Amino acid sequence: MSRLDYPEEAVEVKIVCGETQIDESASKRLVKLAKKIRQADSLGLAEAPSTRLLVHAARLMNAGLDPRTACRVAVVEPLTDDPVLAKGLQDVVALVF
Repeated sequence: MSRLDYPEEAVEVKIVCGETQIDESASKRLVKLAKKIRQADSLGLAEAPSTRLLVHAARLMNAGLDPRTACRVAVVEPLTDDPVLAKGLQDVVALVF
């Protein structure tokens, strides 16, 4: 059985843009955020941010939420309820946005 992995960055950017009509620059940042979190094995997350979570964040951004709040609501909160870990993820969000 082969492992299903995340799409390549360029493909994931196109998916997020296509599903939400968000501008490519914001989509690239969302994908960059996901990649940073996915690569941080030391965080001990049960799940990594999916493309679906990025789409949710993009939709919130399109609705008028600032990017950091959209990422907190759509990416950070679904991944952990640990306040220390959530703070660390928010710091990563702040680096990207």
